Amino acid sequence: MQYKYSATTKKGDMRSGEIEAASKKDADALLKKKGLLVISIKGEGEESDLPEKQPKGSVFRFGRVTVVEKVLLSKNLAVMIKAGLPLKEALDTLLEQSRGKLRKVLSSVLHDIDGGKSLAEAMEKFPKVFPEYYTSIVRASEESGTLEENLEYLAEHMESDWILRRKIRSAMLYPVFVLGATGLIGLGLAIFVLPKVTELFTSFDVALPLTTRMLLWVADVFQNYGVYIAIGAVIGVPFLIWFLKRRFVKPITHRIILGTPVIKNISRNLNLARFSRTLGVLLQSGIPIDRALSITDNTLNNYVYRKDLKEASEEVQKGKALSVVLDDHPNQFPKLVTRMIKVGEGSGKLEGTLLYLARYYEEEVDNLTKNLATILEPILLVIIGVIAGGLALSIITPIYQLTGSIGNQ
Repeated sequence: MQYKYSATTKKGDMRSGEIEAASKKDADALLKKKGLLVISIKGEGEESDLPEKQPKGSVFRFGRVTVVEKVLLSKNLAVMIKAGLPLKEALDTLLEQSRGKLRKVLSSVLHDIDGGKSLAEAMEKFPKVFPEYYTSIVRASEESGTLEENLEYLAEHMESDWILRRKIRSAMLYPVFVLGATGLIGLGLAIFVLPKVTELFTSFDVALPLTTRMLLWVADVFQNYGVYIAIGAVIGVPFLIWFLKRRFVKPITHRIILGTPVIKNISRNLNLARFSRTLGVLLQSGIPIDRALSITDNTLNNYVYRKDLKEASEEVQKGKALSVVLDDHPNQFPKLVTRMIKVGEGSGKLEGTLLYLARYYEEEVDNLTKNLATILEPILLVIIGVIAGGLALSIITPIYQLTGSIGNQ
């Protein structure tokens, strides 16, 4: 079967043509033997596939462009532009292999570029796909002629951020699972076991201890209002999640997060890593520092950090050094950050210093997430122990009292 291909040599020269092979995989292998880096390859009536596929374990959600798709888009676009392929032709190749929402986005971007707009202007129509920092870097890159280089920086930035968030989610699975399992077991006991225990204890002609009376009260509540509690949980939990995501609640919840043991370290390091990498990439792209700070504050999730950076942007516009401004917020920006930034400002290599800080804090987050299970395990054991001990004490104590009163008789 004949396959059409586009590829580059090791020197970056563009090659295209046809090759005969039994399958697309064999065609790709033959081209690699010739020392070619395959950009796209397709057979008759097929759509092309780029060599970089979706990473194992990533999830593509219906109706939206995922981080993985944006990373691959940036990487492959950088490769093709570096190989000498015109922007329109490179985007057209990416359009051929795209799916779903991304295909519609790229189609619109190509249409706007045909109409005379720049790549940044075409991307600005889709702020949820290409956020402000992305389009700002693309615009600065188009003006400076460093588009392929900065697209690689963007891909690295998004990939690092995505990996960090995935690690945090994975680390939180263990404590969430343990607490959820404990809650379900407690619910099962309250619904199926406690009502039977209630009948037994109410027949005892002895004064019941406080823990047992509390247990009986819980059993009585579940027996009489269990249906309402279940309905309330089904409605209340989604409502609570929705409520906590409201903008007016974030100033409170985000401050609580930054004050909670263990969690505060992960949150602070994650925000510092994202701040350092985003600002470093923006400065590396030639964007002025005041504008870069304004864009960076929109990429952070924590309200406290966003507020501090907004103030920092205003102060920097007045002529103050960034290190001096951030020094006024020691709880959010520790001495290590402000001193390193001061060194970077003095040497004229601030962007390099920020990228070094980003790598440092990404490693800190990685270490914290790896050790999270070890840190939380004693706390979880104490919680489970208190619950199990309380139940055992509530059930065993009145039985001992009863057997003791019988023995005395």
